[in-house]
Amino acid sequence: MPLTLNTSAADVGGLQVDILYDSTAFAVPKPQDACAVVTPGYLGEVYTSVVASLSTQIDTGRLRVIVADLDENSAVLEDGTVLECQFEVLPRASGSYPFTPEGLVISSQGGKILDSTLGAGQVDVSPACNIVP
Repeated sequence: MPLTLNTSAADVGGLQVDILYDSTAFAVPKPQDACAVVTPGYLGEVYTSVVASLSTQIDTGRLRVIVADLDENSAVLEDGTVLECQFEVLPRASGSYPFTPEGLVISSQGGKILDSTLGAGQVDVSPACNIVP
């Protein structure tokens, strides 16, 4: 699943966001390796963790993603796809499922908080087809 950024020409040095998902349909088998930065030249680190959901909905999973670069001289996160995150589709999944970002914080290379907005996405899952010979 891609996470896309539109910076309006700001020099983005890092970000934090929680991605909410339906935990009855998706899992994050290796949270520490769930996401990777795909911006060329960006030398920052990606930290990911599945955290207890603060949502009132019991089946909501929460993947926390932090992208940080402690070296102010490295490349910035550019417009377009910034991260690719991997989720496992569970066998019982079928239908459309929202993936909702929450709590986005974007900062400049110098640590200044930048204005930001969020947009959700969804994943459509078709049921598996079992062919019996």
